Amino acid sequence: AKNETPYRITLTQAVSIVLKNGLFLLGITAPKKM
Repeated sequence: AKNETPYRITLTQAVSIVLKNGLFLLGITAPKKM
């Protein structure tokens, strides 16, 4: 259980960063393509 918590926190942070970067990139590229 002690090993799961840091892994879950790291995984959650990684996912949130990827989603934020993805939305950021989509927000920039989408208007340019339009």
